[in-house]
Amino acid sequence: MDTLGADLVSRSDIARLAGVERPAVTNWERRYSNFPRPVETPRGQLFQRDEVVAWLFRRPIPMKSLRDDELPGSTYGCRVEPSAQPGAQREESASEGDCRLVREVVGLTADLHRSATRDGVFWHVVLALVFLRRFRPVVWHHLLLNQPAQRNNQFAGVFADAGLFESARIAERLVDAPPATLRPLGRVIDLLDSVAAEPSDLLAVFEHALDQLGDDLSYEFVTPRSAARLIAEMVGPITAGSRCFDPFCRTGELLVEVNRVAGEGGAVPVVVRGSHPEPAFVELAEMNLSMHGRVPSCRGRSRLHPRCLSVTGSTSWYRIRLSARWRKPT
Repeated sequence: MDTLGADLVSRSDIARLAGVERPAVTNWERRYSNFPRPVETPRGQLFQRDEVVAWLFRRPIPMKSLRDDELPGSTYGCRVEPSAQPGAQREESASEGDCRLVREVVGLTADLHRSATRDGVFWHVVLALVFLRRFRPVVWHHLLLNQPAQRNNQFAGVFADAGLFESARIAERLVDAPPATLRPLGRVIDLLDSVAAEPSDLLAVFEHALDQLGDDLSYEFVTPRSAARLIAEMVGPITAGSRCFDPFCRTGELLVEVNRVAGEGGAVPVVVRGSHPEPAFVELAEMNLSMHGRVPSCRGRSRLHPRCLSVTGSTSWYRIRLSARWRKPT
């Protein structure tokens, strides 16, 4: 790799491309595990331009940061000058296609009042819908057979048919929800059904909804992806046959990162397991791992941990315990 080539950019260059202040780039790098990794050069740490532009196309601009000429759902990639975009981005690239669905979901939900999502029900249902679209085509088809006005009353039954019993229980709370909350869910269903969504498209929407759920559940700390990535890398190197157990797995963010670290540089068979006193979080972790290509299995209920999930790859255990106050690794 030519580390001095013109295809490398600094953090200040990234800020100019995205139309943000320089500290925003550092914040992205720390917060998001999928932010491009820098390469070491004689000029310091630099980033591959095409990786940065692809990432910017996947990152929606918050409503409060939109410019006057930018529509809801626009991404930071839209601010990149065409001359600065790689050839693959100037056309309908895979990366831009991945984020188009996210942009449209952001646009459909832009008018949602904060009170409509503060209990996490809305985004939990969106996560379950994306999972259905990806892995349960028969159940998804049955949902579409219902008239749009009836679908909102069918979520609990449809989720139960798909084996998402915790999502079904949570969806029951939508029965008395106002139309302002239910209409965007109908639009999300129509949007997910209107596109020939690839797994990467749906994963991008799933991760966006997971981020929104984490923002809404202020009473339940969800480990930022950047922190989960750091913890997973501190555990490593992860060798074949290694096992990792997270006894408070929440949405599975740490288990996903352990799998990612284990798979870098070639597939490494590992076993990851997690548990949580709230079954709803175990189910979210199951969906999260499945969306990232690992199929988990639920273990039996116990007095301490209502549900325990396991992903078996191929045997030392890494036991990762997070403190209650900030979930710091101990």
